[in-house]
Amino acid sequence: MRLAYPRVKAAVNCHECLRNAKGTCSNLHIHSSPEALEAYRACVKHPYWRDRL
Repeated sequence: MRLAYPRVKAAVNCHECLRNAKGTCSNLHIHSSPEALEAYRACVKHPYWRDRL
């Protein structure tokens, strides 16, 4: 994302269980699976995402 959209300086994450049209839960949590958590960690470990607040 940082290469494709260099002007983007923030990202928003939805951390919830969203009820879909079938009434089941679409798990949007970062830790919904080990793979999802690892992908998140790999993305945000770059210094680009850890500048100043």
